[in-house]
Amino acid sequence: MPSPDELLELYNKTDIAKRSALAVPEVQAFSTTTFDQIGWPHSVVRAADLVRYADWCNHPGANDYFADNAYLPTQCSTLLFTAEEVRLLRRIAEGAAVMTRSLGQEVRPLLNHLAQIGPFRIMMEIRKRLGRERLTVFDVGAGSGYQAALLALAGNQALLTDNAQGLYLFQSLFMKACCGDEAVRDWVVDGRPEQGLSELVHMVPWWDYLGLRHTAHSEVDIFFCNNNLGEMNYAAAAYTAFLAKKLMASSKVKMFLFTCIGSPKQSAIEMIDELLKRAGFVNVVWGPFWLYTLKGHSLPANLFDFASDIPKWAAEPGGRLYTVREVIDADKDTLPTDLDFVTFTGVFDPAKYLPLKNEASSRPIAILSRLRDFLTGDNSRG
Repeated sequence: MPSPDELLELYNKTDIAKRSALAVPEVQAFSTTTFDQIGWPHSVVRAADLVRYADWCNHPGANDYFADNAYLPTQCSTLLFTAEEVRLLRRIAEGAAVMTRSLGQEVRPLLNHLAQIGPFRIMMEIRKRLGRERLTVFDVGAGSGYQAALLALAGNQALLTDNAQGLYLFQSLFMKACCGDEAVRDWVVDGRPEQGLSELVHMVPWWDYLGLRHTAHSEVDIFFCNNNLGEMNYAAAAYTAFLAKKLMASSKVKMFLFTCIGSPKQSAIEMIDELLKRAGFVNVVWGPFWLYTLKGHSLPANLFDFASDIPKWAAEPGGRLYTVREVIDADKDTLPTDLDFVTFTGVFDPAKYLPLKNEASSRPIAILSRLRDFLTGDNSRG
């Protein structure tokens, strides 16, 4: 198993080699189009800097997580949690802590993992109603990987891909920390499987995602493309729609799901709808989430009658529900890296909502240490 810095080097070398062998529209389609437009830092030069992707709280909606009866409409997330949901969310936070600690600066997510609970509940309710023991879900543009981790920890198979170098590397290291090395196959390191998808989690780099149009795999149940369809290069969105059709051919589920297209900088919802129809999909749910299936595929009647009131996962009748404040174990030493900036600019200050432990933060010491390494030319430390 390579070290984080070795994984970074391997990824970069492979990316260069694969990119040079691709045609112009393939490279263009999987460029980081919207990230580049808005200046979002999607790549790193040191593995230690991957800690920035553990969470990002630089949005006014961060305060909404702590409202009474909090609900995030773009994620279909009601922020009251069952005991089983809390157990999974805390495992994810601990996995992120273990992974980032190995990079030299422990960071625990405050918000991003909580926002994934809505789509998770949707897919788990579908699994329950279909009588399935597990689903195979392809998470396209998986962000920090928290949705895929929820699914995998609940017994589903998860495939992840991302065209952003930094996010892909974070996902790979995080999924191994959260689910275990043996459960995760990173195709950058381990190569594409010759037959079947036996591991619980598969990390698929963007160049292999492109190559999947030539694969024999056809048993993916759900393509989950959240907060990104409107931000993708349109050609990437088109490729994803047609690839979903191919990879779902043998599945008895055949669903394409999202709760939000993200910022519509490249495509509006109407364009994505027309694209999915052109690829052979029909819409079966239009709000609060969007769900499509392949034309001619039969699904049980009333399968989605829960859409307006999404059930919580593993809820016990009369069982206690937990609030955001009860789920988060906040510590000043392990806050997301953007908190100092967003607090200063008045966007979000977790101290207004949470009892933050450890008054004396070690972050300034860590920053000074990294600055000293840079000035002395010692860049070997993570």
